[in-house]
Amino acid sequence: MSETEIDVKSRMLLAAKQLFAKQGYDATTVRQIGESAAANIALVSYHFGGKEQLFHAMIVAFFPIRRLPELDQFDGDPLQALDFIIKEVSVYREREPEMVRIIQHEILLNSPRIHLIQEHVMPLWQELMRTLDEGRQAGIFQYESLHRTTMFVISVLLFNQRGEYWRPLIQAEDESSALSWSEEAAIFVKRALGITREII
Repeated sequence: MSETEIDVKSRMLLAAKQLFAKQGYDATTVRQIGESAAANIALVSYHFGGKEQLFHAMIVAFFPIRRLPELDQFDGDPLQALDFIIKEVSVYREREPEMVRIIQHEILLNSPRIHLIQEHVMPLWQELMRTLDEGRQAGIFQYESLHRTTMFVISVLLFNQRGEYWRPLIQAEDESSALSWSEEAAIFVKRALGITREII
């Protein structure tokens, strides 16, 4: 594949990500993607086979599932593994807010694309659940229900505090806090799990 073709594909993936995040998958047309990418709309079919396959390629391109093997270095240390997951999710939220919006929208709609998203996202949450279970068995974490606790932690990590809706609740000191969202999320989650010793 030539550099020009790679550039066109990259522009289409970026355009699709921006448009799907802004107006949703169903409301986005192939024509809009082509125009936004400054590319002939026929190239969407040529490179991807259509809008659905383009959505799949976008998920693959912008979701870093390949980072999961790095969790192996924390085998037997659920506290460090939990820190790693919290940091990775927080960094991803900051770096790819459009992808987070797309994923959450598709989940909310229970769309036909939900299984594709599960294929790429669920391994991360399964690792989180395994880490929480390992931590409880080791006597490090304290909680009642593994499944509910997993969902509580996911809720903290995915909650989007930005946007006009939450503006009345955000104080100036919150925005200038010395701690990052990732650090505060780690402190909050670990305290909820009964951890008083902070390792961030």
